[in-house]
Amino acid sequence: MKVAGFKMTDPWASRVLRSKGVETERVASAPVETVVLMERVSFEHHGSDKNYRPLLHLTGELRSILPDEALPYGVEEVTFRSGLGPTVDAFYEFDDAQLTELVSKGYFTEGFEPPSTMAGIPWELPTTIDALILAPEHNGDAPVVFVTIHGQTELALDAENSGYDLAEYFENKLTPEAQQEQALLSTQRGVPTRSGEINDLFAAEQFTTPDAAQRFEALTRQSSGEFPVVRASIFEDLMADFRQKRTAEAAELAAQPVEYDPDTVEGVYHQRIVPGVAKALTLPSEDTVTPDVAEPEETSTDAPDDGTSAGDGAQAPEKEQGLLDLYEEGEEDKELDVVPVATTPAVEKVWEPESETTVAGVQEDAVQDDTKAEQRNRRVHRTLEHEKALERDSDKAGTGPELG
Repeated sequence: MKVAGFKMTDPWASRVLRSKGVETERVASAPVETVVLMERVSFEHHGSDKNYRPLLHLTGELRSILPDEALPYGVEEVTFRSGLGPTVDAFYEFDDAQLTELVSKGYFTEGFEPPSTMAGIPWELPTTIDALILAPEHNGDAPVVFVTIHGQTELALDAENSGYDLAEYFENKLTPEAQQEQALLSTQRGVPTRSGEINDLFAAEQFTTPDAAQRFEALTRQSSGEFPVVRASIFEDLMADFRQKRTAEAAELAAQPVEYDPDTVEGVYHQRIVPGVAKALTLPSEDTVTPDVAEPEETSTDAPDDGTSAGDGAQAPEKEQGLLDLYEEGEEDKELDVVPVATTPAVEKVWEPESETTVAGVQEDAVQDDTKAEQRNRRVHRTLEHEKALERDSDKAGTGPELG
């Protein structure tokens, strides 16, 4: 049976291998004869280790495979479409007798090349293959064959395994007829010769060169002094003019007011950010110390316990902030947080505790919110104890604490 073949690198081959329940057959190292349409034949040489021994490099396209024994499912030949077959590179080694024959035919003469009749014809080359055969689904269907050729890029050939004695196909370049033909070709190509005198193209032209004195006069000019002043070269004059123009253009641009588009980044920066930063820099710093203005203490409507009446028109002394002011007015209803101690440049009088009436009012308000009341009471209690300790110290010293 003759079937079309595919390369093992075809995507369908990997799909067949991954599929389950698919009936396949595999063949390894099966001897075959490959039919290769030879495209190019050329001489190549080994390296210095083999004294540059010549060999033939054969390159062609695989057209069909003829196995020595039929493959599974009765496959006797595998063919490939023109242009879709794998490329085969084979290297044909000459033995000593063949090399002697090549030398006798003029291997070292000019133009000794493989004959052109070696290319463009099919060659049968022996090798081995691995094959994957997909079983036909129904009786009478053809199987699908995927093949891999061993030594596809470096197929080793010689006269023994290939059956070809390629030295016989080379033309003898040392025969008298061949030598006469080579001499005729050399004569037709011609040898470059010279006849007659060489005519100078510039013989009729008269060229004069200025002497040193003329060159010196051209480069110098007399000044008012005793010694000549060397003139600037043309390049220096051009550079001077260029610098002068650039200086004038820069001065003209600097004199013109710069206008920025408000929709661009430069416009936003110069019209909004720069004025805002300048204004912020003129504001006083947060570290500047400003004296606090004490607010007058509100008088209680209830009668104080010290015997004074609320109706005698006496105004309560202004309340001043001291070292022990832990909170400010208006913050009684806020959560008690850690507040830094307020200070003034000079403290003359220590803060006095509030009257019992005020404390009683605070206690009445604390009934509505036990948590806040307990916190305020503890704070007032600590303040009272601290004030009493300060009064005792002041009585012992005779004078109050002098703070500055």
